[in-house]
Amino acid sequence: ETYGVLCCTELECDLLMWSHYAQQHEGFVMELDLTHSFFAKRLHRVLYSPDRPVYRHRDQDPTIYLTKSRLWEDEREWRALECLANCEQLKVSTSRSPITIYRRAYPKEAVRRIICGCRMAVEDKQRLQLNLPRWGFPECRLEQLSLNRRTYDFQSSELPFALRTRGDGEEA
Repeated sequence: ETYGVLCCTELECDLLMWSHYAQQHEGFVMELDLTHSFFAKRLHRVLYSPDRPVYRHRDQDPTIYLTKSRLWEDEREWRALECLANCEQLKVSTSRSPITIYRRAYPKEAVRRIICGCRMAVEDKQRLQLNLPRWGFPECRLEQLSLNRRTYDFQSSELPFALRTRGDGEEA
């Protein structure tokens, strides 16, 4: 009710991370420049502990949200906490019921690239390709994740040019 959490990982191509956090590989991952001054005092490495932190009351130190079980250690997670009072509230309709999403502005130049999941719809990739420059991300690289045919590894590569245009050569 008080804080929002931005969760980041050092891993861009981890099978479990893509399955859990990117809608079964249909979503995307943003690579952020974490050396940007915006993140300098906000981002903290998650502590992995065998002991659960004790929650005493709502107004306590928010760093309690920076501790997870050692079972999650492979995620190599970093988190930024933000007071929800500093965020913009958006009402979003879902299939279940309307929800409130809290959004905090961040510097667009801190977004280095976007990696599309291997199951992302072609239309969504086209929409990203067309709109990233319009949204103020002209230098952001757009890549596609694909599965290695022999191992369970991923590889990322720049999106093919064919996605940038329709079959008739016009912009999508």
